[in-house]
Amino acid sequence: KEADLNFGSMFSPTSGGGTVTVDVNNQRTATGVQLATVSGEAITAAQFKVTGSPNATFTITFPYSFSVTNTNGSGSSMLVDAFTYNNITSPSTLDGSGNLTIKVGARLNVYNYQAVGIYKNTSDLKITVAYN
Repeated sequence: KEADLNFGSMFSPTSGGGTVTVDVNNQRTATGVQLATVSGEAITAAQFKVTGSPNATFTITFPYSFSVTNTNGSGSSMLVDAFTYNNITSPSTLDGSGNLTIKVGARLNVYNYQAVGIYKNTSDLKITVAYN
């Protein structure tokens, strides 16, 4: 892993709910959620580097979803799903130097009156690479 998926700061919706999406180019959009700008806060897609033998082929498995949980111990959580990837398919091939960078964007589902706090993932955003 080279970078974490970070949705940044936002205000909880007081009616309905909404989503915040970060794409593979680190761009953030929202529906039904007001975004906040915090000085020094980086909005980032997750980034992974796969290495191996030059031009090696591999299959890759991405998650379907995972939850982020409030670190204050309240048990409040949000679902992360709808993953996007930077032109990666499975099977895929490493470049001539044996490298490939994978960027992962996703959607955060923010619920009505979501509890204030810092949310972290509980199961990690993991991709699985199996060399052929």
